[in-house]
Amino acid sequence: MLYGFNNTKAIYPNNTIHELFEEQVKRTPDSVALVFNEKEMTYRELNEKSNQFARFLLKNGVKTEDVVGVMIDRSIEMIIGIFGILKSGGACLPIDPEYPEDRICDIIELSKPKIILSSKKQIANKIETIVIDQQIELFDSSDLELNIQSNNLVYIIYTSGSTGKPKGVMLEHKNLVNLIVWAQKNTDITYDKVLQFATLSFDMSFHEIFSALPNGGALFLIDEALRMDTLRLLRYIDEKEISTLWLPTAYLKYVLNSGEFTKILPEKVLHIITAGEQLIVSDYLREYLRKIVL
Repeated sequence: MLYGFNNTKAIYPNNTIHELFEEQVKRTPDSVALVFNEKEMTYRELNEKSNQFARFLLKNGVKTEDVVGVMIDRSIEMIIGIFGILKSGGACLPIDPEYPEDRICDIIELSKPKIILSSKKQIANKIETIVIDQQIELFDSSDLELNIQSNNLVYIIYTSGSTGKPKGVMLEHKNLVNLIVWAQKNTDITYDKVLQFATLSFDMSFHEIFSALPNGGALFLIDEALRMDTLRLLRYIDEKEISTLWLPTAYLKYVLNSGEFTKILPEKVLHIITAGEQLIVSDYLREYLRKIVL
């Protein structure tokens, strides 16, 4: 227990998470990075767009560890926004547009974001919101050379508040890099095609995004209508031959216990990662896992 199981000391790169992505861009610039509906974006395009957006944020006064809100639906622009924020040195503050107005106001009041990225220009609690539009095309698209450290913040995500007032949980670059690199070295999970299922305000979304993109995979983004339609979603996963899924345990149990869904479960899936509560491995789940592995 002391010298075997507990021997977890390891050397990890002292990089920021977006530097890992930039290294992957150099390896596979023309590979598909993002897929959303019928639109695709390569690694080079995503990197250049996010560099331009980072410079736009810097021009608008964002400094290292300034909090920048992201209140936008799942889209390619959402990913550009996240990378642009990190490349500028800022910290992401996900704000679900579907949250009740009171919760949105509380999060903004507590975190005091410098700017909020939104799908439309508005004023939220006296804080200006911005959109990713053609303005960013005016900025240089090369990689930035800023002194962003591994102990700078990646994000602040607020808890549900079920045990009291919601609290902002802060994560540094080194924590996320540690997690991603550990999975690379110690598991056989592949990231060729990854589904981005979780809402951005749930920390698993960052695991999905930053497992796929620093590893050369394609991240498949889905709109909320598809995400909520389980039948269509399973067919989509099968059609796109998506290989890696992060699914909440309750959702996975729901899918595996419905006769309507079990008939069309995707067979090209290689990895299903689930967490949060106990998963009972039923005979059916065991048989399904055996089928997709073999």
